[in-house]
Amino acid sequence: MKKRILSFALALCFVFTLIPAAFADSEPISGTDGDNIAWVFDNGTLTVSGSGEMSDCTWYAAWDDFKDQITKLVIEQGVTTVGAGAFDNCAALTTVVLPESLETIDFCAFSSCTALESITLPSSLKTIGQEAFENCTSLKSITIPSGVTEIGYGPFFGCAALESINAAAENGTYSSENGVLLNKEKTVLIAYPAGKTDAAYAIPSSVVTINNDAFHGSQFKSVTIPDGLKTIGYAAFYACKNLESVTVPDSVISVSHFAFNQCTALKTATMPNGVSTISYGTFNDCTSLKSVTVPSSVKSIEGKAFYNCTGLSDVYYKGTSAQWNAVEIVKDTNTALDKATVHFEEHTHSYTTAVTAPTCTEKGYTTHTCVSCGNSYKDTYTNALGHSYKNGKCTRCGAADPKYIAAPALKITTVSGHPKIYWNSVDGAYKYWIYRSTDGKNFKYYDRTSKTSYTNNATNVGTLYYYKVKAVKAVDGKDVASVYSNTRSIRCKPAAPKLTLTRSAGKPKLSWNSVKGADKYWIYRSTDGTNYKYYDSTTKTTYTNNSTTIAQRYWYKVKAVKVVNGNNYASVYSNSDFVWVSTKAPTLKITTYKGDPKITWNSVSGAKLYWVFVSTDGKTYYFLNETKNTSYIDKNVKAGKKYYYKVQAVALYNGTFAIPSAYSYPVSITAK
Repeated sequence: MKKRILSFALALCFVFTLIPAAFADSEPISGTDGDNIAWVFDNGTLTVSGSGEMSDCTWYAAWDDFKDQITKLVIEQGVTTVGAGAFDNCAALTTVVLPESLETIDFCAFSSCTALESITLPSSLKTIGQEAFENCTSLKSITIPSGVTEIGYGPFFGCAALESINAAAENGTYSSENGVLLNKEKTVLIAYPAGKTDAAYAIPSSVVTINNDAFHGSQFKSVTIPDGLKTIGYAAFYACKNLESVTVPDSVISVSHFAFNQCTALKTATMPNGVSTISYGTFNDCTSLKSVTVPSSVKSIEGKAFYNCTGLSDVYYKGTSAQWNAVEIVKDTNTALDKATVHFEEHTHSYTTAVTAPTCTEKGYTTHTCVSCGNSYKDTYTNALGHSYKNGKCTRCGAADPKYIAAPALKITTVSGHPKIYWNSVDGAYKYWIYRSTDGKNFKYYDRTSKTSYTNNATNVGTLYYYKVKAVKAVDGKDVASVYSNTRSIRCKPAAPKLTLTRSAGKPKLSWNSVKGADKYWIYRSTDGTNYKYYDSTTKTTYTNNSTTIAQRYWYKVKAVKVVNGNNYASVYSNSDFVWVSTKAPTLKITTYKGDPKITWNSVSGAKLYWVFVSTDGKTYYFLNETKNTSYIDKNVKAGKKYYYKVQAVALYNGTFAIPSAYSYPVSITAK
């Protein structure tokens, strides 16, 4: 008898050791992001649901610990913002599904998703943040939807496989031409796809500005820059490693830092007549550069402009040796200029004149420029006009009035069912006045704060509240307030209840705390832990789910609900929890058979077998045996000793996983 008990106990331990492991991989992981966003990770798929904005995840996202396992991302309808850095470095991500509610993809949201080859952006999208898809090295093409009105710098920086960037024809802000992204008027070139393999590219003649990093890493060997271009942005041609020559037309008035940095195949370059400075790092690490043409308008050459230009042999300067000697050069990082031969143009100047009118802050003057070499000087100065302010701005130049204070831009959400308003920090403001209304018309001063957020705890669930804010600054010892901010409103919803699960007669029993202001509670049920459906409603704080199947697992969530004028206003979901449905506990009787204790019990519906437990003190029980019968005789007893017994009815999931009922009430008898 002892050997049979020991063998069964060892087998039972083995079963209970293996079964949780078998289910571990299929268990979803879930959590929340603030009050309105929830997420579930299940078998490689991360699903984000809820309403409103995701949090800024620049420093940490809730799924960081398993981001390398995310292969599919599904953001459900209602979410409006993908937070900054939310899915950066999700290196296994290959599929992204975005909702039509999405309005913003924030800074670095999908940075370094190196397996992502394609993504469809929804028509609802309005903003693509700076470096949003940076270093998505497998991304091949992308289409900017019709609703996008703002794109930050370098959204596709480092996307080495990107062959085309197309803008929807209906987009009123952006356009594309041969896979190159421009503004709608085609005056600003925003981004050239680094994976485009054309050997040559002619910039459209309409372009006047090349954005920062616009051609970063591009593969063409030659580029034609149109006469009419005004500005070349920061690092615009950075690491164009196949580019062999460049001529910047005289229409260009600004070539920013690092414009041609690391163009290692560049051999010749011509700078425009009219720029006064060759900026920091302009030709840094252009190791193949042999000759450069510099106009006489250049007055300074900044640090590292020609750093590590080891092949530079000739500088063609469009002025005299005296003019060249007057150019301010940062010598220690431009030693390539000292090693090169500088060629000069000696001649008699022939000047033209141009009058520059004074502005609010700058003097007017007359510029004299040599038509041959570009040498120039200024004279005949006139005083600046000064500002003329009206409504916070100068009527001539648009500059802000330093004594004017801007109105904050107000946003609203809820925290634990209470309205939380927040706004941008306003320059010069040291406090903010808060105004509240319940009809959206009659606003009254409510409170003040020095912070840029405020939670209104003194509210009633179900009431619709409206808010405005004024920024306040001190001017000459007095408070000066801005005009009102925009109005934001929100209806106070109940707080989410906290759910616990137990069993009652084998059935799931839900319990939760009473939520202030709630009139009822909505119950949601799931059989897979992911897909929840509305199940029932109750005004109580407990609920027993009788319509269940034995040996089935059920998940639950609850919402607290306030009824106002016949309308339901629900909280966010409670926490989720699950329970296995068991059978009822059996009812025991006991007698003796030939002096040995004999326990009998009723047949329990759904039970496949029964576990018998024994105790000699009525407190500590030990597993005795397993049977499919409804009775058991314990022959391993001593005469005159009292024994206590309990029984569990056991259901089986898939024929193997044991789901025991609650213990029966104990019975006892003295062996004879």
